[in-house]
Amino acid sequence: KRIAYVTALADEGVHVWGDEGWTEVEASAPSLVYMGQASFQHELTLVYNGADINVDVNRIYQPDVVPIRVFDVLACGSFMIAEHSDALADLFEIGSELESYRTLAELEEKVAHYRRNPDEAAAIAARGHEAVRGRHTMRDRVKHLLAGSPSPV
Repeated sequence: KRIAYVTALADEGVHVWGDEGWTEVEASAPSLVYMGQASFQHELTLVYNGADINVDVNRIYQPDVVPIRVFDVLACGSFMIAEHSDALADLFEIGSELESYRTLAELEEKVAHYRRNPDEAAAIAARGHEAVRGRHTMRDRVKHLLAGSPSPV
């Protein structure tokens, strides 16, 4: 699924960080650029900050989990388009604090839209940043977990 989605976006100038399996994808989609692995902490922050649009594709076996990457990207003040889930909608205001998509066609449409409207993406990113700082700090997430509430994260 991830390979299919990323390959479909390759003409948008996609850069991918991750394991070496992406080199095979890069060979079949020349406009996709494989950048290697990014170390957690400082390097990953630079990756998130350097992207005009960060895209998250859920794992097939975890469609209802909000990956930590979503929180990390928003904490960096960057723009995120994440795969839609009820858990994501419970945590964030879709279209205001981050963007979501349900299908590959919708993802392609939204990437094209925000490429043409970077100021709109920046405004959403700023609200997402405030949401993470205001409602989703590590302290908030731990309190939620210790309270025994089911957590979408």
